[in-house]
Amino acid sequence: MTEMSASAMAGSREKLWRWVAAGASLIVFAAALFALNRLLADVRIGEVMAAFSSVTRQSLLYSIGLTALSYLTLTGYDAVALRHLSLRVPYGHTALASFTSYAFSNNIGLALLTGGSIRYRIYSLEGLTAVDIAALTGISTLTFFLGALCALGIVMVAEPVTLGAIDHLPITLNQMIGIAMLSALAAYCIWVSLRQRAIMVRGFRLRLPGAGLTLSQIAIAVTDIVFASAALYVLMPPELGVDYTAFAGIFVAALTLGILAHTPGGIGVFEAMILIALPHAPPDVILGRLILFRCVYYLLPLGVAAGLFALNEALHPAGVARQLGDRALAVGGAAAPQLIGVLVLACGALVLLSGAATPDHARHDWISGLLPGFLRDGAHMIAGLAGVSLVILSRGLFRRLTRAWRFAAIALGIGAVSVVLRGFDFEEAGVLVFVLFVLLGTRRGFARRGRVRAQTYSAAWIAVIVTVIGFSLWIGVLAYGQLGLDPEALMRFGPQEDASRFMRTSLAVVLCALIFIAITTLRLHEHPAGTPFIPLAVRAIVRKSSDPTARLAFSGDKRFLVDDADTAFLMYAVQRRSWVAVGMPQGAPAAASGLLWRFRELAELEGGVPAVFNVAASDGPALEEIGLVLAHTGDRAVVSTSRSAAPPKLPAGWSVSPAAAMDGDVPSGRLADIEVSWRGRHPYAETGFMQGRLSPDGAARGDLVLLVKDHRIEGFAVIWTEGTDEAVLDVLRLSQEAEETLGEAALEALAHCAIAHAHSAGAARLRLGLVPPEGLDKLLLAPALQHAGPAFWSHGGHFTAPGDLRRFILSFDPELQPRHIATAGGVALSAAVMDTATLLTGRPVPRRPRIDIRPETPAT
Repeated sequence: MTEMSASAMAGSREKLWRWVAAGASLIVFAAALFALNRLLADVRIGEVMAAFSSVTRQSLLYSIGLTALSYLTLTGYDAVALRHLSLRVPYGHTALASFTSYAFSNNIGLALLTGGSIRYRIYSLEGLTAVDIAALTGISTLTFFLGALCALGIVMVAEPVTLGAIDHLPITLNQMIGIAMLSALAAYCIWVSLRQRAIMVRGFRLRLPGAGLTLSQIAIAVTDIVFASAALYVLMPPELGVDYTAFAGIFVAALTLGILAHTPGGIGVFEAMILIALPHAPPDVILGRLILFRCVYYLLPLGVAAGLFALNEALHPAGVARQLGDRALAVGGAAAPQLIGVLVLACGALVLLSGAATPDHARHDWISGLLPGFLRDGAHMIAGLAGVSLVILSRGLFRRLTRAWRFAAIALGIGAVSVVLRGFDFEEAGVLVFVLFVLLGTRRGFARRGRVRAQTYSAAWIAVIVTVIGFSLWIGVLAYGQLGLDPEALMRFGPQEDASRFMRTSLAVVLCALIFIAITTLRLHEHPAGTPFIPLAVRAIVRKSSDPTARLAFSGDKRFLVDDADTAFLMYAVQRRSWVAVGMPQGAPAAASGLLWRFRELAELEGGVPAVFNVAASDGPALEEIGLVLAHTGDRAVVSTSRSAAPPKLPAGWSVSPAAAMDGDVPSGRLADIEVSWRGRHPYAETGFMQGRLSPDGAARGDLVLLVKDHRIEGFAVIWTEGTDEAVLDVLRLSQEAEETLGEAALEALAHCAIAHAHSAGAARLRLGLVPPEGLDKLLLAPALQHAGPAFWSHGGHFTAPGDLRRFILSFDPELQPRHIATAGGVALSAAVMDTATLLTGRPVPRRPRIDIRPETPAT
């Protein structure tokens, strides 16, 4: 099997898994709606809304207070993880990261906030690496499930009858399961207390907290569950029929199932489990209070986060925001697209759901007497189309598209007007106007050019769209099902024909969503392997480029993305699931952002993981926009060609000189023999990807410097000097005789001659290549880099240890420019390093290494 076919197979498996996961989520969601439909068969939507609005002010205030305590407790998840990882972050910044990230993930789900981007933006300001933040997220997730296991185990032992309504198991069996849960938790605590434990996650070795911190994890998570469940319990009616202890068990079981279902916020699944577990409580009242709980526990914190962000935006120009405010502003500027995307998605869902419910009768009669029927019918239709547009456009806002920003602003304005005309829903219009003002204040965060319909929609995003529309349809069926939703109703018009308006609007919404998804997912994409030929636009851009890296386009192992105007390109290669780009896009800087987004979207569409190799720290902000973070892999060594240094003395009969100084043509066959022999002796050294290659007949693409013994070539170097003031020392090759006889002196002689030749060709500087970073052993990626061997560093195949290569390059007194690999962070780092090493060597790098996350002894 070829490397390309292996990469395609790995990507296909990942694509299949993503679609299977999304399909399973939709199946669970559909099953939950089916269960809700049976449970609420005799319930009218008006009764549900009456229960929603009938809660006392005292109960509502209690619920808000308990929600605040729950979110305060959630900060402990991050705090205990930071302590375990020996990372010091001020509590105010920890609270900001925790509150913002949970406000996001609780509403839209973890699958769409890849890599914890909000958390990363906040913690990276404190110097935490991507792997640190991935480890923190993992420990926080472990904290929740330990607490859920404890709480559920206790309730199954203490209240087995109540939970039997969910699992339909005998009382004794439920108690046995609860005892097993608590026993497993106790065994885990004993296991981590005996000695330091660790788990392997895709090449990373994450050390688990000791017994002391594990008990803290359990206590924090159980406390959070107590507050969150109490926030719902105080909203419940007196005739609930169960005490708080039993209700807490029902809550944690429903919450866990909702998380595992991967629907946004567990919507549908959470409600179904609560109703199933409370068969004797009035279902209309329970559903109304569950909807209110959604508003208090999910939407209110999201609104607070948006309000704080908008306040920061308003205060910053006046100089009022300082210290933490400035930090929050810096985070908010980077996080604005995600925040706005979630808010717009929520607004779209709000418009669709409210349009599916029966209207308030008093307002309905008032607006019917004020407006003609055709205007109300049109407003209902326009509101529905605005709602589905907002849901679809939220994806473009996550992608920072300027056009998505414009269309979302228009849709919010139209939606605000239409919901007033539809049923005088001025509260809903106020929410839309508020989000519109927040959106208008974030214009600078949406600078990416591109068409909204040209973006790709992942399986997870399609599942979100289907979930929102499906839930709105279910609400409509619940509201109007008793009236009979037959096809003839589509053509009935009149002031009291709310069911007909719902059916017409729903049909338009579904058709709109289906057409848009079909256009974006079935359109032609670039083939994952890219074009086998170098496009003419790429050749033209390389000729004009002042960056020598652009010449790597001619190495024969790259694929290309070219912008629509043919002014810039990105070159990349695919190895297993890793899509590795070579540096930043070449050509017009204005096209760089669009190409990077296309690269990420194409990789994700094909089940791959994007990475960008050999980038500078200054490229970090542009790469962070597409969700990639930097990891240091080495330093680019650049020397001045005007330096004066004596070359080493070679034994008699040996000499070094540019090929142009030789009499006659260079025998390309001899160069090819040296190349083949050298690769055979150094199988895991860099031979491509970041390095030029000889043509099949041995011709070099660049200037040659030759090492000669008695008129026979025993080594050579290739230098790129054409068209730039910065030349590149591309290839260094020695014959076996030169290695054994001269060793490092041969390399030094070739390098000195290359510097002199670059100077005579008009180049002010010469790149000697990428060298190992200082203090390699202390880097997080040290095991992966050392395991990759010399492939990661230029000319590393000539040396047995990274330190020897660094010492040799430093002897030329170069300027060192730190270079990085940009990946999705976390566990993606190890895979990206190994796959990049395979691309560099042209051979699979065996066995992935273990990488310890924070290898020092953790707190207990």
